[in-house]
Amino acid sequence: MNLKIRQANIKDAKFIYSLRNDFISRKNSQNSKKIKYADHLDWFRKQLNNKKNKIFIVHTSLLKVSYIRFDKKDFFIRVSIAINKKFRKKDLSYNILHLAEKKVN
Repeated sequence: MNLKIRQANIKDAKFIYSLRNDFISRKNSQNSKKIKYADHLDWFRKQLNNKKNKIFIVHTSLLKVSYIRFDKKDFFIRVSIAINKKFRKKDLSYNILHLAEKKVN
């Protein structure tokens, strides 16, 4: 599978929202509660303007596969990956992380 990566933009808000509120994603998150879209949109806009944090969209030529976030706090970076359910169980996490690390560096 030929994966590409790009920085997220405001047009990705619904994609990220739907992945974040997916049952499996919530089950594996620190905060497992559903999030309202208005709250997500406020948070997402702030994240896009935050120079410390990065959000990337991983995609094929036709479909969005995943998002990956890097949240920097002090000397640490928290990495979050959520994968579209159509692409789960295909051993993509390593490739997604590798693509994102090259983009960040």
